[in-house]
Amino acid sequence: MIWRLLLLRLSTIFSFVLLVCATNPGWSQSNSFLAVSFGVLGIDDENLALDYRVEYRAPAAFKSLSPTIGIQATSHGSVYSFWGLSRDIRLAPELYLIPSLVAGAYHKGSGKNLGGIIEFRSGLEFSLKVRPRMRASVAVHHLSNSSIYDHNPGIESVVLTYYFMLSR
Repeated sequence: MIWRLLLLRLSTIFSFVLLVCATNPGWSQSNSFLAVSFGVLGIDDENLALDYRVEYRAPAAFKSLSPTIGIQATSHGSVYSFWGLSRDIRLAPELYLIPSLVAGAYHKGSGKNLGGIIEFRSGLEFSLKVRPRMRASVAVHHLSNSSIYDHNPGIESVVLTYYFMLSR
C-alpha cells in the first residue's frame, strides 16, 4: 500500500513539473479541441467500470497551459465534472506527451466511494496526430481527493481519446 501511495504522489508531482516547466509546446497549443474518450475506470480494484468522457481544451492561455473543462461518466452511474489545465509537449513531429491536472465535483452513483465531492485528477497522455485536424491518444489518470477527506482510496483509469480540432 505504501508503494502505491508513493507512486501516486510521484506521478502527481511529475505531471505538475511537466505541465509547468517543459519546453517545446506542440502545434495544438494555439488550437481548441473537442475530445471524446472511452476506457475503463478502476483498473486495479473490484470497482471496474466503463468510462466515458467529453472535454473541451481551449487554446493555451498562459505559459503554454491549455484550460480544460469536461465531464466523465461511468457504467456504475458515477459522474465527475471537472476543469483544469493541460499542456502539449512535442516529443516528435506527430507525437505528444500531455500532462494534465484537473479539479472537480464527483458523484459516486453506485461506483466507488472516493471520500467526498471534491476530487482531483492527474494524468499523462500520449497523443498521435493521425490527420491534419485529428489526434488519437491513450491516457492513464489517477482520481482522488488528495487526502482532504479522511477516506482517500483513489482510483485509476485508462482511456482512449479522439481529439477533433475546432479552431486553427
